Amino acid sequence: MARPALAVGVALVAMETAADFATVSYFAVPTLTTAVYDTWLGYGSLTAAAKLSAIMLLVVFSMVGVERFARRKQQLFQKQSRLNEADRYHLAPAKAWAAWSYCMGLLVVSFLLPFVVLCAYAVDYFNESWDDRFWQYSINSLCIAAIVSFICVAFAVVLMFVRRVSPRPSDKLASRLSSTGYALPGTVLAIGVLVPLTYADFAINDLMTWFGASHLDCYLRVAYLR
Repeated sequence: MARPALAVGVALVAMETAADFATVSYFAVPTLTTAVYDTWLGYGSLTAAAKLSAIMLLVVFSMVGVERFARRKQQLFQKQSRLNEADRYHLAPAKAWAAWSYCMGLLVVSFLLPFVVLCAYAVDYFNESWDDRFWQYSINSLCIAAIVSFICVAFAVVLMFVRRVSPRPSDKLASRLSSTGYALPGTVLAIGVLVPLTYADFAINDLMTWFGASHLDCYLRVAYLR
């Protein structure tokens, strides 16, 4: 019964680790994510960065596929919805303190310690960061987050509605693919959006030049550079 939760937890940690950039970059640990970033911005090769991104996509989909394949025939049976007092296993005092210390240790290392460090940084660099730009950055971040959240929720509602009412298994593929977006690194998503939009931009410029709209082509290029 615990296997699905364990499998999902392990897959989540694995995908989050594969997609991480800030931590590995801070500790100078070379990973595929940093390789994509360095290849794209450091060497100026978008093609090579896209190839590395494809490898990362293969790794993510492989982890998700292996996890689902491992429990494809697994069935869960729950005889009762609520646990009785007799079904609970009471730990001895020493084991109870060991279990509590382990859980609290995870909480301290994963949340409390980074929170304290960030608070210390905020206090030390308060005068340097608290200016007019702080409010502008905050407003821009809030607006972008609100717009993206609204779009994501709208897509999620549509996908879940289709998955609930449609009997065809193929209609569930879109919702399954959307669930892997959390594990994809931001650089991979940026390249996935930038590459087709760049080709579309040049195609539009070439089309407008073919129609003789040279002034519009210059205007689009100036707007793109800005």
